Amino acid sequence: MDATTFQQYILPAVIAGIFLIAGIWLTNSLNNNDNKLSSREKTETKSPDGTITKREMEIYK
Repeated sequence: MDATTFQQYILPAVIAGIFLIAGIWLTNSLNNNDNKLSSREKTETKSPDGTITKREMEIYK
């Protein structure tokens, strides 16, 4: 294998593989940063004057 074959084919493939692995790692680290949904609560309150109040709450760990 001569140097031109290495520079034309193998080196770009190795660099692309490094970028691919870095991209997968970055995506995984951004998605798994402990912001997972713990619970979701929905409450509906009816007052004596006839108004309805809806409240939604999401709790993250």
